[in-house]
Amino acid sequence: MLKVISSGLSPNTKATDVIIALEALILKRHWKDPLQLHILKKWFASRYNSDQVYLFNSGRSALYFLLKAAGVTKQDEVIVQAFTCIGAINPIIWIGAKPVYIDIDPQTYNLDPDLLESSITSKTKVVIVQHTFGIPAAISKIKKICQEHKIILIEDCAVSIGAFVGKKEVGTYGDAAFFSFGRDKIVSSVSGGAAIINNLKHFANLDELYREILEPSSNWVYQQLLHPVAMAVILPLYLIQVGKILLVLLQKIKLISKPYEELEYSGGKPESYPRRYSPALVPLIMHQLRQLDAMDARRVFNASYYGENLIKGAVYLRYPVLVKNREQILNKAQRAGIYLGTWYDSVINPAGVTLSNFKYKKGSCPVAEDIAGRILNLPTYARLTVREIKKVRDIVND
Repeated sequence: MLKVISSGLSPNTKATDVIIALEALILKRHWKDPLQLHILKKWFASRYNSDQVYLFNSGRSALYFLLKAAGVTKQDEVIVQAFTCIGAINPIIWIGAKPVYIDIDPQTYNLDPDLLESSITSKTKVVIVQHTFGIPAAISKIKKICQEHKIILIEDCAVSIGAFVGKKEVGTYGDAAFFSFGRDKIVSSVSGGAAIINNLKHFANLDELYREILEPSSNWVYQQLLHPVAMAVILPLYLIQVGKILLVLLQKIKLISKPYEELEYSGGKPESYPRRYSPALVPLIMHQLRQLDAMDARRVFNASYYGENLIKGAVYLRYPVLVKNREQILNKAQRAGIYLGTWYDSVINPAGVTLSNFKYKKGSCPVAEDIAGRILNLPTYARLTVREIKKVRDIVND
């Protein structure tokens, strides 16, 4: 039986993750244990040298919290890059602010710093810098511009935990940063996120705002813990269609959650956002965080099979390539059991969302739009064997 290769189907999940999830489901040992949250907060505090760490049910909840604590209002503008996802834009929409899109540097897929200054107005309150695919943005240059204009800088480290610029990790340059523990991120507890504050002078009432945020529901916790267990069954059956059917069925009857709720595809805010992180998920995420450096090193090693000129400090959640015949390659790969990624096949992913709902004007970011039409992502996750990586490479290069 062929083994499915995919960056989007719980790529981090190993047998140990399944066991941890099963123990949490059966024993319910840590469901209400605040010590677990302390352990996770301590990891972030130590790694990023920040005393202000807040834990959430997702990265977008973390960003929403940061924008609220920064005092962002309906009168403000928030600068972001095109070539991103609805999870990065929705918190801006939820706050009521206006997202202002900047085109990207085609070499890094990140915000082009040379276009930043001309986009700043008297209404600009925040710049959010995304480190796309785990490739660091030109953060030092962007930080200097933000400081000159007295604008708050927030780093989007949702897909870049462990990446470096020089000797400093991404997440330490901005006034604040947020991270994601989503199912297809660098580290995963299926859902979850964190925010860290590096410069308190820009943020007010942090603890008060956090106290207002509710705990996640028990049903939501069950959904997250069931996900690794379900995927252990689904993945071996995925290529004979049974796995696909089972995944859709489990999501439809809400035994496991989808990446987004339906409202989010049009910019709506579900009642379940923001929520806090659950102690029940801490053993899952800590298991992977303890292996973070080794996992990131393996991703870089795997990426080296796809290209020689790797960007220093990048961790390559996925390895991006530009192609002319994307659909042909995707179809050929699927026949071989390989599901290549298409982040981001729209300037605001997923493809098919109404761009005007996210205040994007078509044609305003031509580089991002061009790349969105040609992008493919190759898998780099640690479970891949060299043989599997070469198989992916050969299909793309053929």
